[in-house]
Amino acid sequence: MPQQLVRTKEQKIDKTHHKSCQSEESFNESIIRNFSDNLGKQREKNSVIEKLPRIPDKDGSDQSIWRNTFSEILNLYKIFLTEQVLKAEDKDQYLPSKFLQFKNRWYLSNIIESLFIDRMIADIFLKISKTQRIHDNIVRALMNSVDSLENMEKKIFGDSENKDKLIEAIRNRNRSADNRKFFKFFQDDPLTTYKFHPSLVSDMANRIYNNSFTNPEKLKEIISLEVSEVRCAAIEALYCSVTKSEATLSEHQLKQIELFQNENDEKFKKFVIKIMATFADSNKIDCNKLFKLCLENLENNVNVEESAIFIHQQCKDDKKCKILFNEYVISRISSLLNNNSLNDESKLYCCMTINKYLERSCTKGLNEIQLKNCIYLINDQNDNVELKKEALNSILLTASKDQNIPEFIIGNLIENIDKFNEILVYFAAATLEVISRRQLISKINQLSFKLLDDRIPNEESNILFCRNLLNNSDCPSISSIVAKIFVNTLKNNNLKLSKQTLEHLIRALSSSDKQTQIFSAKSLYLARDKHDIHNDHLIELKDYVDDEVPDVSVYSTVVYAQSLAKLSSSTEEPIMKCHLELLPKIYAFGDLQLDEENFTDIVHENIISVLFNQCKKTIFEDNIFSIFDHILMSEGSNRAKVIQIIDNYTGLLYPIPEKTISVLDSVIEPTETVDQEVLNIFKNLIRNRQKVSEKILCIFANNLFSSDNDRLREESFCLLDTAKNNQHISDKIYDIFELERICISNALLSFDDDDDIIQRLYEKAKEGKTLTTSGWIVLSRIIDSQSELTENLITLLLNISSNKQVIPDMMIDRLVKNFDPKQTNCTLIKLFENLIKNHQNVSKELLIKLENAFDNESVSDDVSLIFVLLGQKGKNLSSNIIKKISNKFLTINKSSMMQQYLSFFCLLIEKESIFFKEGLQTIDRSIQKALIHALRKGNQTVIRKSVDSFNKLLTVHRIQLISDSVDALLEKVTNVDCDKDIKQEINQILIHLELNHIQKHKLQLSNVSDNANEFLDKLNKKFLLQLTVEEFRRIDTIINNCPNLINRALETLLKCLNKKDIVEQLLSSITVLLESTSNYITKELCIKLIIELAKVEKTMPNPLISLIVAQDNIKLANDALQIIKKIQPIPKEYQDRMNLLLQLNNINSIVPTNLEQFLKTLREELEKGLILSNSLVDKPL
Repeated sequence: MPQQLVRTKEQKIDKTHHKSCQSEESFNESIIRNFSDNLGKQREKNSVIEKLPRIPDKDGSDQSIWRNTFSEILNLYKIFLTEQVLKAEDKDQYLPSKFLQFKNRWYLSNIIESLFIDRMIADIFLKISKTQRIHDNIVRALMNSVDSLENMEKKIFGDSENKDKLIEAIRNRNRSADNRKFFKFFQDDPLTTYKFHPSLVSDMANRIYNNSFTNPEKLKEIISLEVSEVRCAAIEALYCSVTKSEATLSEHQLKQIELFQNENDEKFKKFVIKIMATFADSNKIDCNKLFKLCLENLENNVNVEESAIFIHQQCKDDKKCKILFNEYVISRISSLLNNNSLNDESKLYCCMTINKYLERSCTKGLNEIQLKNCIYLINDQNDNVELKKEALNSILLTASKDQNIPEFIIGNLIENIDKFNEILVYFAAATLEVISRRQLISKINQLSFKLLDDRIPNEESNILFCRNLLNNSDCPSISSIVAKIFVNTLKNNNLKLSKQTLEHLIRALSSSDKQTQIFSAKSLYLARDKHDIHNDHLIELKDYVDDEVPDVSVYSTVVYAQSLAKLSSSTEEPIMKCHLELLPKIYAFGDLQLDEENFTDIVHENIISVLFNQCKKTIFEDNIFSIFDHILMSEGSNRAKVIQIIDNYTGLLYPIPEKTISVLDSVIEPTETVDQEVLNIFKNLIRNRQKVSEKILCIFANNLFSSDNDRLREESFCLLDTAKNNQHISDKIYDIFELERICISNALLSFDDDDDIIQRLYEKAKEGKTLTTSGWIVLSRIIDSQSELTENLITLLLNISSNKQVIPDMMIDRLVKNFDPKQTNCTLIKLFENLIKNHQNVSKELLIKLENAFDNESVSDDVSLIFVLLGQKGKNLSSNIIKKISNKFLTINKSSMMQQYLSFFCLLIEKESIFFKEGLQTIDRSIQKALIHALRKGNQTVIRKSVDSFNKLLTVHRIQLISDSVDALLEKVTNVDCDKDIKQEINQILIHLELNHIQKHKLQLSNVSDNANEFLDKLNKKFLLQLTVEEFRRIDTIINNCPNLINRALETLLKCLNKKDIVEQLLSSITVLLESTSNYITKELCIKLIIELAKVEKTMPNPLISLIVAQDNIKLANDALQIIKKIQPIPKEYQDRMNLLLQLNNINSIVPTNLEQFLKTLREELEKGLILSNSLVDKPL
């Protein structure tokens, strides 16, 4: 197992308010395919023709006329062996002309030399063809070797007779071993003759001239073998020539070679196959026939290497692959993998062929039998890594075709993975990853230790496309591939992981490979529902909830939260403090999102579950409550659970932060359907002596008024009592509490104390306090105990009803029973009025008694108002009561009361049917009289309602207006003070009436100069302007109601010749205007008008004189005062003030000795209320 890479992680976790990020998960599946492709490419034999440059030839020749053929060839061969370059004529002309040309050889001392000649020439050609391009003459000469062995012997020895002679000569020599002296004497021994020749020749001589070989057949065999060597060297040279130069064999030559592909000489056939394979891409050979031959050769273990290479080469071509290969062929090739007689190199080519076939999309994967053959290679004890890689590649390619891999294959890979070297581990992991995309890896736990293996195959492993570990996004590490297997397996399967696997997954989070971290975190996320992560592992896992890699952080957070929730629910003991401290930091106060998937809810639910399980086991730190605050304010689905947690927590007398109390306070609404669970929390808080808001206390206080539940009221009272001792409470709550305390304490007292309790309750009611339910209970007891209700009790009930509180029906019945219409009981009458105002029901008995009370002058006004209120609320009243109300209205002059009555009359008029009932003919007359009274005595609002009612009587109900009504309407419409809209509405009413001559004339006059501006224009057009009293009043109205026309009105008055006739009402308006206006021009016009009035001896009121003294224009004011002084006495104080102001206006002229007295006098006047104008205030002293 590789050494684990350990990462030291500094803990720095901050509260996550928002974590929405893009996933950094990356697994390039094409890399696995590239891995397979690159592996195959490295295996390829270089089949491209090597284009070697032609080596410059030397001109001339090394031949000699003194040497026979054998000697000449021997000389050239020796030159060649010394690595000297043969001259062109010798190499390209002479040697080709002598090769296999017996008739062209001269002066051979021994026929065996003919064999030596061809053997040396063939060796020269072979070695030349390996290093340089050869001449066409050489090619043609070499083609002579492509013949049968028998014909080759004829070409070497001339004919069979020569060969027989040679055999006989050799036989005689070998048999005459004892006659060596004879040979020595009569002729040279061949072994001695060729002993010092090149080894090629001497070795041949030694093999042929062997004393042990005397049998003619054996000698023939030896000679044939030597001839075969010439033949094989020649065919090999041909092969080299076509692979090392641009020269190619002609089609005729290829056909000649093709004839020998079934040759018995395996060595010769080997190069025949190689030559044919070289031209396999052309149409010059029968490729199908050669393919079958090579396949048979493999099966027969003959020329296996060349055959394997040829078959592999054909598989690389798409077109040929479709023609030559099929499942049957692949099965035949696959069966060779467990053939022990086949060498590893051939098996390697077989595997490569299978894989090249599988790489095509149109092909199927291997079947079970074929896969078994691959496993045979993988399990083989042979350490041939390349062969095992190809076998693994076959399985990988099969799996890549979405084909299920047998379970025994998967198990075998897993069992062997710890035995493989680095590259085999990588390949096995990659294969399992592809399989895991569609199949369950049941033994996945056995792979977990590889999660810690961060190695990546490098160049030493011949995986050229892999990158450096620092930038490994394209080339996954072993650990990341294994982690991806876990993700694929867990995604759709509920597989049980072992404790060790969980430990390895957590440890892998600190991998140096980012994708390993991500896939490990994702695996833990996928496994979280079916697995429990124990506390020790949780402690490790919490370090990654704020990992810099978003995927690791998010998945770790989810797993941590859910696992912690399981842990907290499975034990009675509180979880470790470090876990609780982390919860606020992992709680997603915003969205916890990875790409489009949102994990916020699942994290929140699990955190809430943890806190729910812990709320009764431990005290929370304040930061825990930040989670609660957020949920309570966001109105999410977890709010109810949080409320329950806080309820349980506070129920154990545990305190909570003030901020959380404030948030809870904002959540609860003091309505009838108040959240009882939240209210329970506040009950706990009060009992825990924590402060709560006024709103909460009001809820409990309201229970004292609204609840009939004795237990609830008692609880509320106790809570208020506790709160009173814990915190400052408002006067309102305190008064309610005290009122309830009084009522509760009275329940324990005797009946002799009734007056005291009534008095105490009266005092509270008089202060505007509302009676609690307990108070009503006390009053009910007191009422039940009294035969006659006391005045104090009635007064108490009056005050209670005045506070808008409803009186119980039982008590009303007692009050009605005690009511005597003939008696003057204003308190009781007022109480009945409040009942109506508070919308309480009124009994028939009370209505009868109230109607009888109309005759009681002392209470008739109040009784009338009660019936008015009843009528306003839609109560049908008798005609007699309506008449009495109408008559009572005629005595009312107060506008506010008139409006109340008039609203009643308006409602009556809306009821059309009331005017057509028999016996109600006089109702309309009574109502009209009431409307006339309103028209004459009411304010604008009353008048408008009255006019509207007249209009409805006339136009809607077709009621004829009485003459008094017509006169009243005319009187109002001709009044200069009549509102324009009201006047217009009255005109609409009068248009429908038949008016007499006088009435019509009044109506016409009222309509003249309705517009004030037009009115002033008409006045100013008069040559000698004299105004009537009515016109003075119209000008007064303009001054009071038309601010924009005030100055024009004043100018008109200045032009007036009869100023002395000005009405007092107008003079009062000028006084008010002078006091209120801040307009300088308006003030001057007022003063000038006053001067003109004084000149005609119009007496001025003192308030007006005092205003003149206070004007900014001191000179003009003084002029006015002096003129007024001539016609009427002026109070000394006004004259003194005027003098003082004149001095102040000319302060620089005051003698210094008099200045002190002047200032003293000024101070006294200011203290008396003298107000200086702005211009005087700004005077410098």
